[in-house]
Amino acid sequence: MRPRRNTLCHVAEETDRAFPPAGRAGEGCAVVVLGARVLGDGRPSPALERRVLHGVALARRHPAARLLLSGGATGGPLDEAWVMATLALGAGIAAERLILEDRALDTLGNARHSLPLLRAARIGRVLLVTDPSHMPRALLSFRAVAGDHLRLRAAPTPCPAGGWRNRRAIFGVLREMAALGLVLPRLLIARRRAASPLDLPPDAPS
Repeated sequence: MRPRRNTLCHVAEETDRAFPPAGRAGEGCAVVVLGARVLGDGRPSPALERRVLHGVALARRHPAARLLLSGGATGGPLDEAWVMATLALGAGIAAERLILEDRALDTLGNARHSLPLLRAARIGRVLLVTDPSHMPRALLSFRAVAGDHLRLRAAPTPCPAGGWRNRRAIFGVLREMAALGLVLPRLLIARRRAASPLDLPPDAPS
């Protein structure tokens, strides 16, 4: 009898293999990495570093893809996107592949402010990078803002050591369940306004 595998971990291993299928002629693709906390001394938090390095690995696997880094100054003077860019450049990603989004203050803001940049770069296919517990809220946010105009595929970071028996991972899942309940009304409003995604309610600090 084969051992049971945790469903979330299985998703994390299987969903980053390829971009969604191509659509319109000339349509580009991007790896979109969502930010996380920057420490008080300007260093990336473990979550931020984990997400960026996973995004870098995907960008190397897909050399034609751009790398969009999304996150504003949510907990200090430094924008997450610029700290992420420093990591990506240090890991060998060429500067011309980067797109920086430094206004978002929360997950819906990541989607809200990334979409115009993706449209300007004629990108219609996206691998979305964040932690597994955060991925449901991230996908819902991007789908609410973009409607059917963006082909999304989840590309979560690898599962934590110890899988979902890890205490920190369990806490992350519970926190995300609470956050999703709080943000659901804003997601519904964004979905109704998907035809004009720049006219959304203002970001709320996360």
